Amino acid sequence: AGEDATFETKLAGGEHSGEAATVKVKVTAVKERELPEADDDFAQLASEFDTIDELKEDLAKQAADAKVAEQGAEARDKVLDALVEMVEIPVPEKVIEEQISQHFDNPQADADHD
Repeated sequence: AGEDATFETKLAGGEHSGEAATVKVKVTAVKERELPEADDDFAQLASEFDTIDELKEDLAKQAADAKVAEQGAEARDKVLDALVEMVEIPVPEKVIEEQISQHFDNPQADADHD
């Protein structure tokens, strides 16, 4: 604490985003957070498990399940994209005419194009 530093950087946001700036910082305090030991007592306190090994096993299973779900969603999206490319859905002429009519017969149509 009590130390300072000056450095050059580009601003990341705001009205001066991208502009070069000289930044001076001063460390006023240093705090350290003490985390509990990852042991059986922690597992019992932080979860429904009695041992840290059970907790780790469950966390690993959750991570694996999430990965499988993510891969499934990606596969589904790829299949849907491929199907959309392969399938041509004809739009009836009547629908096209109605859409055109609605668009040009609408008194606010001109206002929508400003």
